[in-house]
Amino acid sequence: MTAHADSSLDALERRYARIYPLARMGRTTLQFFATLTLLGFAVLFAGLLIDLAMYATGASGARALSIWLAGKAGFLVGMCIGGSYNLALDLVNRMWRPVGVFWGAGGLLALYLNVPSFLPTLDYVLSGEAVLALPEEIQLAFGFALVALFAYYLWVVPITVLRGAFAVLSASREQAALLRETPSGRRSVVHSLLGLPPLTDFARASWARYASVVVLTLLTSLFLASAALGVMASPIWLFNTYINARQLYPDLVWPLFAAPFWFAGIFMAVSVIGRIIERIQLGRLRFSLEELQKVDRRLPVLFLRAFGDDQVTLREPRLPHLARALDFGRRRTNLDELLLAEGTPYGPLVALGNPSDRFPPYGAARQYFDNKTWQQAVQSLAQESSVIVLCVDATDGIWWEVEHIAATRQFAKTLFLIHPAHREPSANRALLTRLAAVIGDHGVWLADMAKSDAGGKAQSVCAFYIDETGSPAVMRSSSFSRFAYLLAIRTFVRGKLGMPKERLGNP
Repeated sequence: MTAHADSSLDALERRYARIYPLARMGRTTLQFFATLTLLGFAVLFAGLLIDLAMYATGASGARALSIWLAGKAGFLVGMCIGGSYNLALDLVNRMWRPVGVFWGAGGLLALYLNVPSFLPTLDYVLSGEAVLALPEEIQLAFGFALVALFAYYLWVVPITVLRGAFAVLSASREQAALLRETPSGRRSVVHSLLGLPPLTDFARASWARYASVVVLTLLTSLFLASAALGVMASPIWLFNTYINARQLYPDLVWPLFAAPFWFAGIFMAVSVIGRIIERIQLGRLRFSLEELQKVDRRLPVLFLRAFGDDQVTLREPRLPHLARALDFGRRRTNLDELLLAEGTPYGPLVALGNPSDRFPPYGAARQYFDNKTWQQAVQSLAQESSVIVLCVDATDGIWWEVEHIAATRQFAKTLFLIHPAHREPSANRALLTRLAAVIGDHGVWLADMAKSDAGGKAQSVCAFYIDETGSPAVMRSSSFSRFAYLLAIRTFVRGKLGMPKERLGNP
């Protein structure tokens, strides 16, 4: 058997890293406004109920309160309607090429609005009485700090947006097919707008559980989206704060130096609250295999990995600063959760639970067995699954699973992912050589593949699978980051099962 394809994920990963901030900005903004809308309607409904109750009892004193509540709700709804243009931002998730023009125009507009006004603003802030009273060295340092802050903003927002827009416009058809986000035909538009986790649909069996997940998701989205958007907009907010301080308190200097700490403290507190609520939210979405099979009868997607690293921690990719700002306060994604997002549209993600688990973690639906029966469980689940994703690590359990897949000829539906611990070339070659010996005749090519490279660059094998022709397809990476595994999973699953049915038509 000879290698059918030997490719590098690095170029595609770099392109995805440039597009990722645009997708995150669109998604975060949508969640923020959608959450505000629902909360606004809730306040409006509460105000109307109070008004009716007071009217029924003849008490009119609370009428002003209900009108105030309704007014606030109307303001929130108006904010959402005014921000409805952000619906267009989410099209970048679907790699709709014209959206690159939209983003490019937005980046140029940001440059046009901010660059000409910077020098007058800088001169206005530095000419305040409080600043002029400072020693010249501090004035000079403060001026340099403002220039650096503005330059940082230009690089973080307009320049990053322009680079992302160019990445969208210049992507080939094949690249766009992999870079577009995985849709889910089972989820409603409201679920997508609110950012409900993939497993939310399966909590409908208990309406109390489902309602609690929705409410907790609303609160999580509001806090985390507020923190992310606040961090992204903080340079402009700081400049506005300095202008207001110059106008209202010309003889005070401490607000100028305290403002950054105020912003940092507020954003940190908001993100911490969001993370706490998110932990409670995800705790409501832990399923056993038996629970999930009662509500989802589709063929499962099986995730096999070593018990010692149950969820497989992934390295973060090299992201633009704008993406880091938009991810502020959010949890790092492990392989378990990555597969949950990518696999759930095709079928329930299942795995064997670690016997040492006190509680099953959020991720694949676990089934727990004692040490005498887990092999039988793997045999049964592998036979039933539509696809198998096996994270290869140097453990006895993994080698048994590889031998079972080879013996039962299930290569055609198996994606082999190399554990991040084996990303270094020497460790990667050693693991592949051992893997070739375990597989036997079907893995002779692996040892040779470990010694070669793609495009003359020394890159370790990150993933491989057997394609429709019966030949191996190999994917290499120099980063072994979250994006590398994401793109490898999409390449395999979409090639085997296609794209899941979408509720919304392709633009």
